[in-house]
Amino acid sequence: MKKLIILLTFSSFVFAQNSFNVNIEGLASGDSIRIITQKGVEQQFERWVVGLENSQVSAEFELDSGEWAVFLDAPGYYFPSSQLVNIPSDISATFTLTEASGEDYSYTWQEDDSYVGHATQVYVNEPLEIVVLNDTVPVPSDYSAIKLRNQYGVILSNEEEIWSIDDSYRLYKMFESLPTNPFGEGTNVDFETGENITGVFTLSNNNLDQDLELTTIGGVKHARVGKDAFTYASPQIVTINDIKGKFYSKRLYHVIVNFITDFANDDDMVNWIAQESFGVTFMQPNQELEDLMNEDSSNFQEFFSEEKLEILAMFEELPEGFHKQDGLKYLVRRVNGQVNPQYPNAAAIAWTGLETIEWMSVAFTVEINDTRRLILHEKAHFLWAYSFDQNIKDEWIEIGGWFEDPTAGSGWSTNQTTGFVSPYSHAINPNEDMAESIAYYLTNPDALLTVSVQKFEFIRDRIMHGTRYVAMIPDELTFTVYNLFPDYTFPGKVTKMEVSVSGASDEDKEVTIKATMNSTNPNVDGATAGYMRLVSSTGTIHDTWMQTENGQELDSVLVGTTTFSKLEKSGYWNMSYFRIFDQVGNQRYENTSTIGWKLFIDNPLEDVTPPSWNYDLEMEIVEDYFTPNYDTEPTDEENGILMKAIKFAYTVYDNSPMQKAITRIFHPTLDDPDAEVYEKQIQGGPINIDSPEYYNDYNSNKTFEQYLAIPEWFPSGYYAVSLINMHDLGGNYSSTYFVNDTTDFYISPLQRNKIFKDVRDSIYVQTQFPDHIQPQLDLDNITIVAEPTNPEAPNGETRVDITMMAKDLSDYEGYESGVASVGFVLRDPLGGEHGFQTGNSTMNHPELDLYDFNPDLNSNWSAYHFDFVLPVGSPPGEWGMSSAQIRDKAGNTKNYSFIEYVRFDIIESDIELETPLEAEILSDYVNAQNVENISASISCSPCEGLNYVYTIYSLTGGNVVQGTGVFSNDSITLEGIDTSGVLDGHINLTVQVTDLEDQLIATKTTQYFKDTFFPNSYYTSSNIQNQGTSNIDDFIISVIVEEQDIGGTYEMNVNSTQVGTNQGLSLSNLDNSYSGDIESDNFDVMEIDFSSIDDGYIEIELIITDAVGNEGEPISSYYYLENGNISYLDPEENSFEIESQSTAVNSEFNVEVGLNNNSEVTAFQFDLTHNESAYELLSDSSTLTSRAENHTLSVSTIDDNTIRVLVYSAANEVISVGDGAILNLSFNSKNEPGAYNLNLSDIVLSDANGASLGVSSSNGSVTILGPRYNLVTSSVDFGEIPMESSPTQSVSISNTGNEDLIITGHTLDTPFSINQSYPATISPGNSSSFTINADTSSKQVISKELSFTTNDQDALRALQTITVQADIFAVNEIYIGSGQGESNTQITIPVSISNMEPFSGFQFDVTLPNDVTYVENSTALTTRASGHNIAANMIDSNTLRIVSYSGSNTDFLGNDGEVFNFKVIPNITSGTYTLPISNSIISNVELGDILSEAYNGSFTINAPYLSTSVQTINYGSVPVTETRTTNITLTNTGSAELVIDELVFDASALSFPLTIPTTLAVGESTPVELIFDPIQLGSFNQDISIRNNSPEEQQIITVLAEVFSPNFLRLQDKDVYRNNSYDIDINLVNNDNIRAIQFDLNIPEGFTFDYNDVIETSILNNFTTSISLLSNGNYRFVIYTLSNNIIFSGNETILKLPVFVENSIALGQYTFDFSNIVLSSESNQNISSEALSIGYINVIEDNTVPVITLLGDETVTIEVGTAYTDAGATALDNYDGDLTSSIVVTGSVDINTVGTYTVSYDVTDANGNVATTVIRTVNVVESLSIDDNDEIKLSIFPNPTSTSWHIKSSKIIESFDLFDLTGKRLIHRKTFSNDIRLDATNLPNGIYLILINNNKTVRLIKN
Repeated sequence: MKKLIILLTFSSFVFAQNSFNVNIEGLASGDSIRIITQKGVEQQFERWVVGLENSQVSAEFELDSGEWAVFLDAPGYYFPSSQLVNIPSDISATFTLTEASGEDYSYTWQEDDSYVGHATQVYVNEPLEIVVLNDTVPVPSDYSAIKLRNQYGVILSNEEEIWSIDDSYRLYKMFESLPTNPFGEGTNVDFETGENITGVFTLSNNNLDQDLELTTIGGVKHARVGKDAFTYASPQIVTINDIKGKFYSKRLYHVIVNFITDFANDDDMVNWIAQESFGVTFMQPNQELEDLMNEDSSNFQEFFSEEKLEILAMFEELPEGFHKQDGLKYLVRRVNGQVNPQYPNAAAIAWTGLETIEWMSVAFTVEINDTRRLILHEKAHFLWAYSFDQNIKDEWIEIGGWFEDPTAGSGWSTNQTTGFVSPYSHAINPNEDMAESIAYYLTNPDALLTVSVQKFEFIRDRIMHGTRYVAMIPDELTFTVYNLFPDYTFPGKVTKMEVSVSGASDEDKEVTIKATMNSTNPNVDGATAGYMRLVSSTGTIHDTWMQTENGQELDSVLVGTTTFSKLEKSGYWNMSYFRIFDQVGNQRYENTSTIGWKLFIDNPLEDVTPPSWNYDLEMEIVEDYFTPNYDTEPTDEENGILMKAIKFAYTVYDNSPMQKAITRIFHPTLDDPDAEVYEKQIQGGPINIDSPEYYNDYNSNKTFEQYLAIPEWFPSGYYAVSLINMHDLGGNYSSTYFVNDTTDFYISPLQRNKIFKDVRDSIYVQTQFPDHIQPQLDLDNITIVAEPTNPEAPNGETRVDITMMAKDLSDYEGYESGVASVGFVLRDPLGGEHGFQTGNSTMNHPELDLYDFNPDLNSNWSAYHFDFVLPVGSPPGEWGMSSAQIRDKAGNTKNYSFIEYVRFDIIESDIELETPLEAEILSDYVNAQNVENISASISCSPCEGLNYVYTIYSLTGGNVVQGTGVFSNDSITLEGIDTSGVLDGHINLTVQVTDLEDQLIATKTTQYFKDTFFPNSYYTSSNIQNQGTSNIDDFIISVIVEEQDIGGTYEMNVNSTQVGTNQGLSLSNLDNSYSGDIESDNFDVMEIDFSSIDDGYIEIELIITDAVGNEGEPISSYYYLENGNISYLDPEENSFEIESQSTAVNSEFNVEVGLNNNSEVTAFQFDLTHNESAYELLSDSSTLTSRAENHTLSVSTIDDNTIRVLVYSAANEVISVGDGAILNLSFNSKNEPGAYNLNLSDIVLSDANGASLGVSSSNGSVTILGPRYNLVTSSVDFGEIPMESSPTQSVSISNTGNEDLIITGHTLDTPFSINQSYPATISPGNSSSFTINADTSSKQVISKELSFTTNDQDALRALQTITVQADIFAVNEIYIGSGQGESNTQITIPVSISNMEPFSGFQFDVTLPNDVTYVENSTALTTRASGHNIAANMIDSNTLRIVSYSGSNTDFLGNDGEVFNFKVIPNITSGTYTLPISNSIISNVELGDILSEAYNGSFTINAPYLSTSVQTINYGSVPVTETRTTNITLTNTGSAELVIDELVFDASALSFPLTIPTTLAVGESTPVELIFDPIQLGSFNQDISIRNNSPEEQQIITVLAEVFSPNFLRLQDKDVYRNNSYDIDINLVNNDNIRAIQFDLNIPEGFTFDYNDVIETSILNNFTTSISLLSNGNYRFVIYTLSNNIIFSGNETILKLPVFVENSIALGQYTFDFSNIVLSSESNQNISSEALSIGYINVIEDNTVPVITLLGDETVTIEVGTAYTDAGATALDNYDGDLTSSIVVTGSVDINTVGTYTVSYDVTDANGNVATTVIRTVNVVESLSIDDNDEIKLSIFPNPTSTSWHIKSSKIIESFDLFDLTGKRLIHRKTFSNDIRLDATNLPNGIYLILINNNKTVRLIKN
């Protein structure tokens, strides 16, 4: 942190400064506002200005050159949100303020067409085709096994699976690739003693967690390795997209790392790998880390073992060139629950200047693949800082559309709204965008390819040098989604924003935000929701969600309403980011660079002060009834659970009511030192009851009481608070950090009202069954079944059924807390990730509840079944489960990642091209005419016979086109490339050339433009359109086109009409044609030649062709030419209209066609498009109305969905002008409810001359009414269910019709039933669930069919059925119970059988632990036996077989309870031991085995056990002059009384005051304070042996320290003001005598130092001081003596440095850095040590006003005419000293006039601080009465006194009272004297007050 501060301070002096003025107009007198100038993130300056009466005010800034943003923070005013200025060309900016009116506020922004060019679709990439060419490596048959044994001590065992030659070779190569230390050839492995055996490896076909299972047998480590880890262990030679490369993963490598580090529990090996492979160190919380981070080391902790493994694994996944990264050396881990105070929202921080990555606990508690992305993201920042040159950065900036933006908080903005893998990559800067993209490139390449092929190719070619990754999920965890209508479209670009604010100034504000998107079809390019973050000028945030305006799932308009508290920041709120997304995850990101935004909140009651910590945290353990959740609170017995909890009580001061406080609790130490437990978090609001002490009010202390419930499975040990976050209703927040040493926790002055620090305390909690072990999933038993909900026309909506087996584990078998939640992530083919978790509404399960405090108390496997539906539009293709997470009720979480990162390294060819590769698309552009058949040319030399691969994609998304081939010569042309699926816009053509072995030679990318949209928004008008008729010479046609069609051409055809013979219809002839270039969006066509055209009807046809050759549809206008005049014919004069109809299913209906004609009509024809699948034409029933009674109707079928209607008159009869029905078409509806369109097209309308008439049309629709019965559920499987249980399952029926679906009954045979009353009604669009019950009274495997009867008349839908099946079994279980006793005594073990069916015998084996003996003939049957026999025999050294039977085939009695017991004698130490059961049988009289389950037993050996709260105490560096103390808790965690009878340690430097003997009952603890008082320099290493009666006999506490003698130099702390001179003291702190001193001293800029005036103190008498200037600000001091004088040990000032504090220096804390220190001892040795403290010079602002003190009385009374002499006053200032001479006296006294006069005294110091005015009152009266001068005058001596006070008074003292300073009265006495003595001998020293005659008080001092 110091490095960063120094760097920023220096930079402010590098650039030339320019004066810049900000002028403010309209600021009311006395009002103040804040002006901010900002240049990105690196520079920001503020000034406050105060309004003057009728005057403009201004503020001056000194700014360096460049672009700056100027902001205002002016509550109560409207004003421009910001101005951009360019320094030095701009020298001022002016803002005009308008006082806020208190009325409602609104703002609207509308975009024109700048949405053009933004991406509209994701990229649709085909799945990779991976072709394996060779996956074997020939090796000698015994080569690998011998090498593994001799070099690494690894033995391969064929016990489970046979090791193949390939797999043993791959294992050897993994060991060889690690920085391990092999034994060397010839080393012997001793199989008997285990010497030199590293481990025994067994191969398994099972799925293992992390592919590895470790056990220790006989002191030798045994490793069981999953076979799947070997699949890609050795590089296979493959081609991907016809490029050859090596395909392999690091999965087996990670297995070996886990093995040799013992899952990271071997710190030495972990650190060795980290240093050797990656050049990094996992830092420990010690002095070295404290020096690195400049922060108290208690704020940091060791990494957990799984965290280290994840970091090492992800570092290894990167290409080898990135393993040891320049600039990265240290990895640090902040303590659980804490966040970085500078970046509180960061999960990890790359401190590139400190060569460090800092991790917060949240980085490792998220979904595991997010953790892995974050690891790569942070390392990528070091690539940006140290590896990428400026060209790479500039190209990346251009790709992302980034530009420097001084108005943005990060200093950067982007003009792109898609192409980013996450909101974070879009919101910050190109560095973050690159880091996110690299992380996704490796962990989820499909996600990056989906949003930006260009970024993917850039990273592949420019960063990774061709290396790419494939994220593979096991086949058994994948499923297929089918979708004929996939949604690949982004939500439309936002083109309009509307903001409105309502609410009075002193009220909460309701803000409504409306966003309108560019949309052609909301069902395709609409959005589901939006999320917006708003930020005030002070940094407070306000988030809001937006939903669809139409209430449907998709819409092109989003609306959100949010409430701003009246206490939130007043003024303008900026939009930080805006994310819109649809139901399948397509996202678009907007910011203030891409949309317009302005929001003003008028809050004169704003609160901008964060809550303030009161330093009063108290913790205590309480026991009560608590609600079952982790933010618990006390309740009553009915609603709560009796348990203990930690109560956290504290108060917070705030100006406004508070919202909440969040308390984060972690564990400094736990009883189990190996436990790794993350923090817990509780939160809640302040106590708010109607009481002054607790009311959540304004300007008051708020009281918080929060409880952390502690079930007995929570950790046992110390609990402490690491952080408290406090939030008020104004949106302000602050944080309190709890640290061991607050002096080492620096808070900058700017953060001191937001960050507080307090001393960390802890509280010890002991629990009975602490559960630290993670729950488990059975990786071999995860099943996924998926099926489309609409298999006939799949649309992506898919029902997914997932079953998982899980169990919980604990050190205390039988006391497991139980599984609390299960979650998993599904990854779609586009890389989209979809999370599901129980308890957060995405997925639920009746047995899983995070807030269930009832433990499971077993470790049995349980099956959990989940079913859910993926939404419509889900991407088609292969989906997979990428990760899973399981959590138990103790909070232990196990994460599983199912992704294997398989790497593809391109094999580059040796061929070098003589002529470089060139590629181009031969057309100038791609348009609608050539889009399906473009040509491209590629050439290079020599290339004949080589292979090529081309890729074409658009920068705005869509399909990606790929192709391959072989060069027939050095230059070839590719024909017939179809780019129809590639979106319009800029497109890239990328060509890669490979040799005959598919090895890469060269890559080339070029860019083109594609536009396939036909011109469609153009029209014509004429100058007579509104006039009716014009002379042909004056006729003009005006054309208007879209802006994007400028540069194209137009063609205008003039067609005349003739009468034909086809039933009176007309034909056209082309007479004239005109064409030209389009140079603007509005032009005229004049001088049209009508000379050759006969009178009659004329059609003028216009065709527009755009700049890239797309030809639009022709549009026509109609005119009538007669005698040189031309008239316009309005097509709207004649129109056809289809009347919309509603009809029932299976019924006849008519569709009426209306004709509104303003001209006489002879004939007409049209085509009608309808839906044949929903209704059919009854052609014989169609009729003409009376309007056409003399006409003929012809109806014919064109195709399945189109009919043609022709109406004509052979006699050329006319249809008169009119309006109404002209014909009726008859149809018959089918059983397909729904709404169907009726569309008219190809309409021809003719008059009696056969001329065409202008005509328009209105379409209609037919709605067929009826229900549609749909079974959502296809099958129901109860699975295995026990008898006498009451299981249920549900089935779902939906109604996809438009009328009520009525269920009238069902058919389902026993044992299944549905308790449902009929009829049951399901409204349209809804669904209902029906519950199926299973009768489990008898055992059976059964399958039945369920069907329903409904009012749906469709015969096929009525045949739908659901298969219902179940396996009902009887519960017949054997339970081995638990026993308890002492070692070497008999322990009785009960055995019970719970049976639903009769049984006559049983048999099972019990495995006894080593050194446990079965007591012969100890089996004893209970009364449940009826003439049964029992036998027990040891069948081997550890297995006891028990058999019971009946000679008469008699059943045992009863259904539950103990059947027999047996006894064992253990000869082992204390603990709980499992008795595993196996080979179990329960037999019935038919000798059948009816066993359903058997359960293990256990026994417990009672013995004491001593646990110590610490095992090793490392004090680090300790001065020999100081002591250290540690509080240690000794606890009996055993099961018998503990006696501590001896302590063994060296007592010379250690004190361990424990009474011997000490006896501790079970669970009892005793505290001991260990004191370390060092007496000798050097390393200290001592053991304290605590001897006791436990089986272990002793516990060892090791004390470590490095003792040194402190000798150092430091500054004396001093507060200074600017523009003043001071002497800065240098202190020598020396424990040893010093003969000479040398040091270098750096004087910071801003301090002027004259080394010629340095003052030596008396300590340096007889010493000489020499000072020389080394460089600017750096001085060398040499202090020596020529007479062998010495400086004796002490702590004294040796030098005083005269410095002048310059006026330009910034306020803050400074130190003068010492370096090259030499403190020479009497033996001429340098004995300087580390400094125990550092002095600081605090440059502070002088805000203290001078103090004026009156001389004489405050009120003076004189007689008129009497002379008055003012007594005057004195003035003192903390900065200027005595200011008496500067006092300004105002006012005068007229001694000749009676009255009251005032004399005022004022003074101002040099810094402008104005003293409080002091006033003296002078009363001039006629004459002085006795009462007017009645004041008591006292004389008190001595004062102070040690014996008594003598008090003399000018008047009689009637009484006096003596008080101490607490207000307590000590003496009350009546005297009636003016001379008294007051005895003080019995009073304590201190200050007292004496009250005389109840009106005069005097201070007395006893000393």
